[in-house]
Amino acid sequence: MANRGLSKSAAAQSQREGVVHSELSLETDADLVEALQREAMPRFVTLPRVTGAHLVRNDTSLTGGNAGNQCGRVILLPDIVVMIEASNPDAARAAGERLLSEALLTSWGAAPGAIRGLYQLEYSIQSLAE
Repeated sequence: MANRGLSKSAAAQSQREGVVHSELSLETDADLVEALQREAMPRFVTLPRVTGAHLVRNDTSLTGGNAGNQCGRVILLPDIVVMIEASNPDAARAAGERLLSEALLTSWGAAPGAIRGLYQLEYSIQSLAE
């Protein structure tokens, strides 16, 4: 997920925390970020069951593009990540396909092959006292 490194929010639209996140990770340039901010980000929360959307950029001055080592491998971070919050997996997936299709992304200047993922958030309350 996107929170492995240090990043800065480039855009956010959110009504509340969703229970499912759809993530899109890609390498980009300033023109693509501007197109995402203008064309896609404001429209996410108008879609059914979508509760928020966030565009974050990796801050390489803080991470050097590397989130660290894990089990002997280097973890490299994408330039940007778009996170879509929704109340169910189908809504998160459909929003990403509608507003961030491969055709739209490449027309805005993205390299082909964005990495997509779907994650369910779970919360629990636990007693830590023994």
